[in-house]
Amino acid sequence: MRKFRFNFILIVLSLFFVDELLSQDTRIIDNNVNPGLVLDEMPTPPSKLEGSVYIHDDWRLGSIRFKSGVVISDVLLRFDLSTSNLELKNEKYVKAYQLLYLNEFSWLESNGEITVFKNANNFDGGMVGVFEMIYVSQTFQIGIKRYIDIKVPDYVPALNVGNKNRVVSKKEDYYLIGKKGVVEFVRTKPSILKLFPLINVELKAYMKKSKSNLKDDDDLIRVIEFCYRIK
Repeated sequence: MRKFRFNFILIVLSLFFVDELLSQDTRIIDNNVNPGLVLDEMPTPPSKLEGSVYIHDDWRLGSIRFKSGVVISDVLLRFDLSTSNLELKNEKYVKAYQLLYLNEFSWLESNGEITVFKNANNFDGGMVGVFEMIYVSQTFQIGIKRYIDIKVPDYVPALNVGNKNRVVSKKEDYYLIGKKGVVEFVRTKPSILKLFPLINVELKAYMKKSKSNLKDDDDLIRVIEFCYRIK
């Protein structure tokens, strides 16, 4: 009789423990310690996206120049880096334009300046995206190509560590656009010297004398102007 009562108590306690586990919101057993998924687990909630896929989240007043020659002005725009689509908003709808049909677009920044974006495919047929132009002349142009990197969730339920969400990181590459095509570079002295190997002596002397800060847009432009002037 005592043995029967003891077994009955064990069964009740076991059912209570299982019920408590199943009521939790997170996964109970990680795949690494549950080979073959022999034991049932509670699924984690769907991952969310941390960060923005747009160059700017807010809508900016601008204009679009299509490859057909058509120009649309005074419209609200924003650019989606994940799809490379330009979105246009009006009172009735939001429309997305593929870069295939666009030549360039521009918008008004909060500081009153106008930023121009050109279809990167116009300069390099294999490139997808847009160049944010920081300098344009008849001799050369400098463009920034922005893109995103999305880090997948690395959450480990068994240890309760890591991030449950996908995380967006915004990145950028710099390009020199000239008669020889499109060349990627970084804003460092060795990279600039590599762009102009035949005038390294003169270029080093100029950067030293002018105390050029290549992280500053104006200084970067002056350095490259110097290179084209003497080469």
